[in-house]
Amino acid sequence: MRQVPPSSLKSLHELQIWVDHFHSAVIVKAEDCDPALVPWVAPADPATPWRSLHFGEREWMTDPATGTWHAFTLYFIGGPGLVQMDRLFAVGPRDLAYVGFDPERARCWRFQVDEHGWRAWQERLRRHWATGGTNSSTQGPATTYIETDQRWTRSCNCHDFTADLLRAAGCDLTPRGWYGARQLTRDLDCAVEQLAAKGIAVIGPPR
Repeated sequence: MRQVPPSSLKSLHELQIWVDHFHSAVIVKAEDCDPALVPWVAPADPATPWRSLHFGEREWMTDPATGTWHAFTLYFIGGPGLVQMDRLFAVGPRDLAYVGFDPERARCWRFQVDEHGWRAWQERLRRHWATGGTNSSTQGPATTYIETDQRWTRSCNCHDFTADLLRAAGCDLTPRGWYGARQLTRDLDCAVEQLAAKGIAVIGPPR
């Protein structure tokens, strides 16, 4: 028989971090998010219960014809940023490919977050990254673009976005001057090892 959980037990939420050889994103359940903080994430649609959130340069994210020359120039001069949110049927190969991942090379880290940390990352997203209105998608009805004041540069890229939201939730990731997929992967592995060594199962920012 299952015992009634104690009233002091904290509600938990899962923050998924996905990284492949190039890109990274945060994936969450829409029903866990606060419509007052992130109205374009919630409420949930039963057919598409998951949301991916990631950051990139505007033209690269919205123009399928963007090529390697544009990517080369971005490395030196950067460009206007944009936050992308995708509605996902499930967290699987098809949906990961839609987001822009290589499913065969993608890895996932799952962090259990308390209520305080869960609200904190949403506040960080709304106040620092997704600061403007939404745009209609050129990719499809499952995608929404959110304006941002942040400019995409080598030192403010998709991995910085991912790491920043995870730090806001309470994970002690080392700040970096520049993040690549390999470095973020190493830091996430290290964070999991450190949490396990400390016996910490739930993360949350200090109060």
